[in-house]
Amino acid sequence: MDKDEQKWQRIRDVLIAEGTGKAAPRISSTRTLFGIPSAVDEAMDAIVAEQEVKYRAKRAGGRQLEK
Repeated sequence: MDKDEQKWQRIRDVLIAEGTGKAAPRISSTRTLFGIPSAVDEAMDAIVAEQEVKYRAKRAGGRQLEK
């Protein structure tokens, strides 16, 4: 993994922790003027949504195995 990939991996890990409530947000306000989402919000929302999809798929797969 190169330096840039490591940087983005660390950012992703922080955003996942913040988005799932495992870590306190580093930014007190993530919205910009007039409620326009910031780039940080958009990145965090995308990462959290990706994790939710994986979590739901894992749960759905577990249910199918139980039947």
